[in-house]
Amino acid sequence: MPIVHYNTKSNVDKLADKLTLSDEQFETIAKETETKAANDYAGYKRRLIAFASLGYLYIGFIVVILLGLVLITCWLSFAGHRIYAGAIKIVIVLLILVFLVLKSLWIKYDPPQGIPLGRQDYPELFKLLDEICVKLNTRADKVVLDETFNAAVTEHPKLGLLGFNTNYLILGLPFLQSVRKEELKAVLAHEFGHLSGKHSQTSRWIYSLRIQWANILEKLGDKSFLFYPFFMWYMPRYVAYSMILIRDHEKAADADSVKITGADAVGNMLMLVALKGKHLGEEIWQEIYKKAMTQEEAPEGIYNEIGERINHLPVRKLRQWLDEELKAEGSKIETHPPTKERLALCGQLSKFENISDEDLEKLVAPIPPGESAAEALLGDKLPQLSAQISANWHNQVRELWQQRHQYYLQVKEEINKLEVKQEQEPLTINDLKQKAYLLEELDENKEAVPIYYQILEQNPSDAIADFNLGAYISRKYKQENLNGDEALNLLEQSFKTDIRLADAAKYLACNYLREQKRHHESERFEKYEGEIKEAMDERASLKDTDEFLQEDLDKETMQLVVEMCQAIPQITEMCVVKKNVKKYPASRHFVIGAKVYAKGVDGEEFRLSMANIIMQYFNQFPGTKSVVVFDMWTKKLEQKMKDVPGSVVFKR
Repeated sequence: MPIVHYNTKSNVDKLADKLTLSDEQFETIAKETETKAANDYAGYKRRLIAFASLGYLYIGFIVVILLGLVLITCWLSFAGHRIYAGAIKIVIVLLILVFLVLKSLWIKYDPPQGIPLGRQDYPELFKLLDEICVKLNTRADKVVLDETFNAAVTEHPKLGLLGFNTNYLILGLPFLQSVRKEELKAVLAHEFGHLSGKHSQTSRWIYSLRIQWANILEKLGDKSFLFYPFFMWYMPRYVAYSMILIRDHEKAADADSVKITGADAVGNMLMLVALKGKHLGEEIWQEIYKKAMTQEEAPEGIYNEIGERINHLPVRKLRQWLDEELKAEGSKIETHPPTKERLALCGQLSKFENISDEDLEKLVAPIPPGESAAEALLGDKLPQLSAQISANWHNQVRELWQQRHQYYLQVKEEINKLEVKQEQEPLTINDLKQKAYLLEELDENKEAVPIYYQILEQNPSDAIADFNLGAYISRKYKQENLNGDEALNLLEQSFKTDIRLADAAKYLACNYLREQKRHHESERFEKYEGEIKEAMDERASLKDTDEFLQEDLDKETMQLVVEMCQAIPQITEMCVVKKNVKKYPASRHFVIGAKVYAKGVDGEEFRLSMANIIMQYFNQFPGTKSVVVFDMWTKKLEQKMKDVPGSVVFKR
């Protein structure tokens, strides 16, 4: 759901927003470029080189202009045979500006963090790296081990924009634990393929420049008005225009991997990495963090546990995850082609489209002891490395873990209070919602089901109850012998009442239909995609010409809003209205307008922080929202909102 902060951005940010590209504009440029490149690839590459050079030219242009102003000022002073104090000040200011410009561009890039792995200590690892690097005419300067599920090669520039790169190989311990040596070899061949001397220097330069400009934009932020707007305009267009070459680079890296390890190994690697990545993110880490419900301290040696579990994938999820990966279309924004396209390029797509359950289970069969890449390449130092990375993780999450544990204790206490209240009097609908939410937080979803039915008896259009009930049934219909088709109706109704739920509802419904082998019925939900986008776009726009209606929040909710305003002294006035929307009018869109004041504090940054605070509070309420902090630029909008009867809900 987009969060709209109306008129709370800096002027530089507003200009940058106008210059950058939306996702649709990005895809349009990428598609047009793809068509042109298909007809004249050499011409496309020449134009891309010219556009790639524009970033350097702009930087040089700004510096030359500033130095030119210095020289002109000096010349005018000397030509008049008299040096004025004003001219000296102008020269000093311009020189300071030149210095600041050059200083802002002298960006320090932090090298990748991790445990360094040296050649003498890990001979088997470096033997494998040498084999790959010799074949691809490249090198690995430094190798580090970290906690990620990844293996990547990155160039670290020693002299900022001037380059002189050090090639870093970053290996994630969970990744090494999840693959065999041959599978890792396929991954590394792909990664080093990006730096291969067999690829043209121009292609490598254009590929790496994309990352370089992104780093500049991230480092500069909105602090440099001379560069930030330009790079906000330039960077997305450069990436869109270079996407053909970038994807060709990815395909060439895959081709290098196929030459070194074989098509079968590359295909297996692509699918195994996808499946085990889902297993780690959706199952293992979720279960680890649930331990905070009962454990005050984060567990020790966590990466030993991950190493033991990551190669034991749940059979019940395999087909679902495989189908998701093969159906993923990707987008023109992503640098990597979708998995199915990469599989097709190495001749492996049909193998996985037609794979039997038996062969799929063989593919993901647990790696025998001693045969994982971590054991084979890190040797007897693996336990020590695992302990060190586990200790680092433990230290990083300790405070957050303890906070989470305290939160769960508070949740249990709140549930007890509601149960005591229920013994004395019937719970209100908001009490029921709160109890169901708290039970979900403790992962006691089954206990929440009858409460959602109670809520729907009192309010049949409650979107959250529809969604959570539909989600539960879609996941548990087999184990508990439930009517799975009831989930489809509940999920469909949920996002018609609150479009924020559309993506999640569509995912659950289509997954249920996939399990039922009723793929053709997925169109029932996929047809809504365009309508939902139009509805979100309509809500993202906020103008003083919009039509506003009286809000229809219940008295209990409005009382909470008033209490929030009273608790935040900077809020002096607040009004709440409902925007009259044409798309999915049952899904309400609220506009919250506030006047804010703090003695000695003003400006856009203050208004933006207040808008964020208000939005965070209102996010717990139904529907989509926009927040506007009133100022001199929003007088018409403010008056339009206040003309709605009952819109002013608080005034200090």
